[in-house]
Amino acid sequence: MTMFESKTAGFSMANPMMSLAERFRQRRMERQTRAALNKLPDDILKDIGLSRSDISRVARQTSHTPYF
Repeated sequence: MTMFESKTAGFSMANPMMSLAERFRQRRMERQTRAALNKLPDDILKDIGLSRSDISRVARQTSHTPYF
């Protein structure tokens, strides 16, 4: 592995801008998911099997899942 292929803490030296863009995409998706779930009333959250305390975890997991 060359110096340019090494990875440190999820940051790719081969393409640092792509890594940065991906992190921004993940953060944006996490914020959008959290905002959408926070708007739902508790009874709807319960219907889909979530509670208020699950929202951050679900938003974090969803942001790391490709949507295409």
